[in-house]
Amino acid sequence: MSHGKPLIFLTFVTCTITADSRMRRILTDLQPVSSGSDKPMSNATLDANKALVLAHYDAVTNRHDPEAIRAQLAPDFFDHAVGKRMSADEVIAHSAAMHEAFANLSAVAESLVAERDLVAGRFVWRGRHRGSWRGIAPTGHHVEFRGMTFWRIQDGKISERWAEVDFAGLERQLKG
Repeated sequence: MSHGKPLIFLTFVTCTITADSRMRRILTDLQPVSSGSDKPMSNATLDANKALVLAHYDAVTNRHDPEAIRAQLAPDFFDHAVGKRMSADEVIAHSAAMHEAFANLSAVAESLVAERDLVAGRFVWRGRHRGSWRGIAPTGHHVEFRGMTFWRIQDGKISERWAEVDFAGLERQLKG
């Protein structure tokens, strides 16, 4: 009977180490890419950066607005969550796929912080599963999942993104 507790503890430690490793990778990647990124920014610029991120979530998730998405992304946008540069068309295709899989898809910022050229936020997504997603047939389930995202803003455009989204929790909701 006492053998079960150490296994649970080891599982917890493994998950914690994995999460810590992923966070260290994200924080390492967040180092400034240019000497200008460590300069303090005005409150107006920080507010504009936060507004851009909120507008981007609105365009990608709430409305699926391809023209707004194109206007918001830098031409060399790099998505660290997928490990590559992504064109606006690729981001638009991802948005379309999410809207096909989830009806009434929405994202709401639970918190948003801006410093230098970075904006960080905690978000909650909601929708109803109506189309295939990651091989899971439509269930009709209403879902809610959360994530944290960092964005780098350069010259008024989104140039980089780091994201950790609880897709495992979303899959559990769809399969449960």
